[in-house]
Amino acid sequence: MYWAVVYNDSGTPYTPDTWIAASTDNAWRYPEFGGFWRQNPTLYWHFPLVTRPPQELAALAGPILVLQTEGT
Repeated sequence: MYWAVVYNDSGTPYTPDTWIAASTDNAWRYPEFGGFWRQNPTLYWHFPLVTRPPQELAALAGPILVLQTEGT
């Protein structure tokens, strides 16, 4: 779920090749954690990005219930 929210909110300016090159460089510079982002699933997201409605419409939406979970 985390990746779906992140990608739909902002997308990524990287292609898989440029992301892998940046991740390889970071792995060399920061060997403890730098290569982790090579596994970023947003690079292979094949769904359309969500378009946000105009903010003026929020007041017309009525009551909104927001739910959140923590942990696994």
